[in-house]
Parts: sequence; C-alpha cells; structure tokens
Amino acid sequence: IKGQGFIRTWEPYADNDYTYPPLFHYASLLLPLEPIDAVRALGLVIWLLFPLAMYFLVSTYNKKAAIPAAFLVGLVPSFATVFIYGEFPQLLAMLFLIWQWYFLRKKRYGVAGILVGLIALTHVFFVLVAVLLYLYYLYTSKEWHYIFVPAIVSLPWLRAYGKIVRNVLIGTWENTRYNATQ
Repeated sequence: IKGQGFIRTWEPYADNDYTYPPLFHYASLLLPLEPIDAVRALGLVIWLLFPLAMYFLVSTYNKKAAIPAAFLVGLVPSFATVFIYGEFPQLLAMLFLIWQWYFLRKKRYGVAGILVGLIALTHVFFVLVAVLLYLYYLYTSKEWHYIFVPAIVSLPWLRAYGKIVRNVLIGTWENTRYNATQ
C-alpha cells in the first residue's frame, strides 16, 4: 500500500489485478506499527467491538436478551476461524453488517447506507448480504431516496467491482490467495 498508493495489482506476489477491497488495509496502515502487527491489532480491536455492536442490535428487538447476546457473540466459533486464517477484512465487514442492521432497525437509513458502502470497501461477498438487507428495509419503509448512498461511499472501488462481475461471468476471476480460477 505504501508503495502503490491505490492498489492495482498483487505484484510482486502475483501478476493478477487486485480485486480485494482495501479499506481494512488502509485503516491498519494508519496505526503506528509494523504492517503485520497493525493488521493483528486492528483485528483484535474489531473483535472486541463485536459484543458492543451485538448488544445494541439485539436491544432493538429485546432489551433483556441484549446482554446474553453480547456475551455469546464472543463464543461464536467462526470468529476463531477468521483469526486462524487472518481474514480480518471479513471480520470488519461482519462488524459493519451488525452496525448496519442496528441503524436500519433505528430507521437511520443514511447511516446504514454509509455502512453498506464501507462494507463494499471491505469485503467482496459480505456486500451482497448488506445490499439485500438494505434493499429490504428501504422497500418496507419506502425510503428510496437513500438508494444511492452505498454507491457514493464505495465509488472508489466500483470499477473494481465491475471487473469482478465481468470476470466472474466469463469465468476468468482469479483468487490470488490460492492462485486458482474460481
């Protein structure tokens, strides 16, 4: 990131276009640590914020269930897998998704739209869930004037999403981590 600024390729590791949204990596770059330590530290901070986010989300449904939900979210086994494989951007997208849902429940559609855009800048697949959830709430509330908020926030990465969709449709998208066609 320091060398390329706006990341375009996986070079020098692979000769593929960079198609992984970079928000998490840019955020970790802001920490005054070595890159790998910054990634791990930011991942830990994100994980520590999950109980708080879950508390607020569940409290919109049932205040009595919010504290146990906040406690239990830390025990979800998928988080351990995320840490083992170092999938911290996915963890950030998961956290944003919970906050998005909370703001949708509070009828704060603009804030929820910003979070959808941030999810788009964080993880390729979580954005699908976030957009569907967002569209459902916009449909049920008839608040369609918020429809373009996520696109405006994710504007820097929309071209890359276009490439991903095109490459998926023609069968040439490559996942650099495994360097195999998906």
